[in-house]
Amino acid sequence: MILQDVIQVKNKMAMSDLSALARSVMLYLIDRTNKARECFPAVPTIAEGCYISERTVQRKLKELVEKGFIKKIEQFRKNNSQ
Repeated sequence: MILQDVIQVKNKMAMSDLSALARSVMLYLIDRTNKARECFPAVPTIAEGCYISERTVQRKLKELVEKGFIKKIEQFRKNNSQ
């Protein structure tokens, strides 16, 4: 994510009615975004990084999706055992 995009997202957050915890999760995601504007941290990883429960992370991710801040893409690990 380029700096200008980060500034735009933070300005959008400031003007929104996001909860404080959703803002915290969003900032966590911004810090872990790659140049392609993607990040794929697991819910437990976000919970640990934000000092909140996994269930709260799930609710806040849903809030961020509903308000258009993020787009959720399901990621599945390939099973190496066959």
